Amino acid sequence: MDNGYSNALVLMLMGSSLLSAALICLLYFIYKKRDGRATGKPFVFTAFREIVLILGIVTVTTYVLSDPDNIVLLPVVLLSYLLIRIFSAKSTLTIAKFVKWIAVFAVYMIMIFAFNFISYLCDGFAGKPDLSVLTDYDHVWVWVQTDEDIMTYTSSYKNPEGRKTLTKEQAEQLTDIYIKALDSREKSFSDYIDCLKHRNLAGNFASITLYTRNSDDIYSDNNSIIDVIDIDVRLTKNSTEQVAEEIKALDFISPEQISYLETKEFYH
Repeated sequence: MDNGYSNALVLMLMGSSLLSAALICLLYFIYKKRDGRATGKPFVFTAFREIVLILGIVTVTTYVLSDPDNIVLLPVVLLSYLLIRIFSAKSTLTIAKFVKWIAVFAVYMIMIFAFNFISYLCDGFAGKPDLSVLTDYDHVWVWVQTDEDIMTYTSSYKNPEGRKTLTKEQAEQLTDIYIKALDSREKSFSDYIDCLKHRNLAGNFASITLYTRNSDDIYSDNNSIIDVIDIDVRLTKNSTEQVAEEIKALDFISPEQISYLETKEFYH
C-alpha cells in the first residue's frame, strides 16, 4: 500500500472491527434477556459464567507460564475461581459441590497444560517462516547465546559492502540455518518442562529477527517495514555453538560485524 500501512495491518483492523461488532450484538441479546426476574442473578446464562471462568484461568495461567517466578499466583487463581463459584451458586454449598468445583478446576488446568505442550510440539502452531516475503533489502538482527558467551550480528553494522541490509539470497541462507536447527531439535516432556524453567532468557538459544524493507536506507522515515520474520529456538549447547559457527562461515558476514559478550556479564 502507498500510504505506509501494510495489508496485514488493515486485515487485522478489519477482523478486530468485525469481532467487536459481533460482541456488541451478543451483549445486546444478553441485555434483552436480563429482565426484572434476572436482576439479582450474578450471571444470566450459566454458560456465560463458565466462559468467564475459563478465559480468566487461561489468561492468568498463561502469564504464570511465562515466568516460573509467578507460580505463587496459582493458589490465587484457585481462590478467585472458588469465590466466583460460591457467590454465583444458586443453592446451598455442600462438600460434594465443593469437591466437584475443585475437580473442574483441575480439568481446566490439565487442558491448559496439554494445549501448551501440544503448542510446544508444533512450534507454537506457527509452521515454517514464509520466505516469500523477503525482498532485496532485509535488515537482520541475530542473537546466539550459550551459558558462557553471547554472539550478536547486525546486518547494518560495519558491512564491508557498504549496505545496511541483506539481499534476498543472503537472508535466505541465514534463515535456513535457524530452520534447520529448529527441525533438528529433539522434543520431549522433560525438555518442555526445562523450557518453562528457562523463560528468563538464560540458557542456550538462538534467535533471529528479520525486517523486510523496500530500500537500503533503513533509517529513513519513508522506508516502511513490509514484513517481519522472528525465530527464537532453545537448543542444546552443542547445537547452539553449531548455529554460531554456520553463521560465521557465511561469506557475506565479516568478522568485524560480529560482537561477543560474556553471558554472566550481560545479565549481571
